Amino acid sequence: MSRLALAALPAGGELPGAGIGSAGPVDLVAGTVSPKNLPALAGFDLRRAAAPLLGAAAFVHRPDMVDPNTVGTRRLVGTT
Repeated sequence: MSRLALAALPAGGELPGAGIGSAGPVDLVAGTVSPKNLPALAGFDLRRAAAPLLGAAAFVHRPDMVDPNTVGTRRLVGTT
């Protein structure tokens, strides 16, 4: 995913961030997830795990909370 996003950038462009949706509960402040159907992931720091893979900041949200196609979300991650 990160390679595809980076390849789509214009020359000299940077990926400022990426939105990640996850099953919850989601701790939006800590960036951790604890999916009820995956108990082994309780308290998993999704933001910290994703950032080095993306080479950018990661914004963790609940999929039912933010529509990634909305202008507000696009502004948050620096896209238009």
